[in-house]
Amino acid sequence: MIVMMNENERRLAFVCLGALASIYGLQSHLARSIPHSISSAGIVIAIEAAKTVTATAALLLSGNGAIKKAFSNTTSTQLALAGIPAVLYMVQNLLMAFASRHVDGATFAALVQTKILWAALFAYLILGEAQTRKQLTAISALGAAA
Repeated sequence: MIVMMNENERRLAFVCLGALASIYGLQSHLARSIPHSISSAGIVIAIEAAKTVTATAALLLSGNGAIKKAFSNTTSTQLALAGIPAVLYMVQNLLMAFASRHVDGATFAALVQTKILWAALFAYLILGEAQTRKQLTAISALGAAA
């Protein structure tokens, strides 16, 4: 899928990608600087709450009834089904927060990079979705780099 962006959107995308890369790079260091008396679960819940507030603020600031548009055709079943991956993602974040406190930075970074490898493997094993030759080449290169 090709996404057409104007120059301002492209700049914003690069800023966001840079911020995301910085967060991943600093994650292990930041996790170590938080006192062990603060639980990993508390940290993850605070981060998820901050994401929710940020996303809601972005919708509110965009105007034009963005929140109403976002939920106008959404059923309660769709919201419930969306909750399943959200909970799984939060559990993943909890496990990553726990792991980042117990392994060195290089090991943690390498393990984070293997998420794509595992996702591809389980997509094949569970869903039966085979990767193309190009995708397998990219996944192999990623595995070798990790």
